[in-house]
Amino acid sequence: MALRAKAYLVDTLIDLAAFDEALAVLTEVEPSARQIWMNNPQNLYTLVGKRGDLLQRLGQYNDAEVAFLEVLAGMQAVVGESDPMVIAFMNNLGNLYETMGLFDQAEPLMKRALALVEGVRGADGPEAARQSNNLALLYESQGSFREAEPLYKKSILVLQGLFGEDHLETIAMKNNLAFLYFMMNQYDQAAPAFEDVLTRWTRTLGEDHPFRLKALNNLGRVQLKSGALVEAEQTLLLALTLRQGKLGADHPDVIRSLIDLGGAYLLQDRLDEAMAMLKDALAKAEAVLGEQHPYTFEALNGLSDVYVAQNR
Repeated sequence: MALRAKAYLVDTLIDLAAFDEALAVLTEVEPSARQIWMNNPQNLYTLVGKRGDLLQRLGQYNDAEVAFLEVLAGMQAVVGESDPMVIAFMNNLGNLYETMGLFDQAEPLMKRALALVEGVRGADGPEAARQSNNLALLYESQGSFREAEPLYKKSILVLQGLFGEDHLETIAMKNNLAFLYFMMNQYDQAAPAFEDVLTRWTRTLGEDHPFRLKALNNLGRVQLKSGALVEAEQTLLLALTLRQGKLGADHPDVIRSLIDLGGAYLLQDRLDEAMAMLKDALAKAEAVLGEQHPYTFEALNGLSDVYVAQNR
């Protein structure tokens, strides 16, 4: 009973975005769980999957991959590929690879998960909507925007019909569509979409939740591209400050904010400040994410622009 109570506590802490505390509790109970739940693999692998999820949220991607691979292989051996839990873990591993920039490893997992979901649950259910959203995220990361857009719109319509406009999943998918408009340079559609998402997430999650801060930072990026430099700087600086306080100095979301704020300073010809931000971003990206991650390339590219502006 104590083990189950600790597992529920982990869920509660995750909902509160207290990720470090949740990981500490999970690390404490996992050795006991491996003994007590030896003959109950679903409970055990659910717990290990939570560890993978937490590690991913904390930016510890290599450790998260180890956890997800263990869970996926273990559950497939127990219940087969078409079980909903296996499909969910397959999706989690694909999401992780997408976050790591390993798109060639992510795509077959995502497509297989969607095919299995539609075969087991139907094409118009919430599970298919979630998986379509995840595949759209991958296409977006690959630059296949026209393939991503209809998947996002379909997912939003399904979830709005099932859960309403203010449901967390509906808002999350609206945020994804807003970001797609940003990537497509459709700023007149992206800005109001992000503002709507911010309003809804502030009401449902609070001021400093990581989801809300992602939308806030993205709104700053839209303002920057639209030429509202002072407004963009204020938005990006607020997002960076809140992210550092909530997630720590080395989190990937903080690296994203450093890159964007460095870009804002560059456009304002504040080259020393831009240099400092982008050097910090590059050092963190190389240490946390590796030399091949897109954020590392963005930080390098931003630094090269600063050197050009300095005639170096």
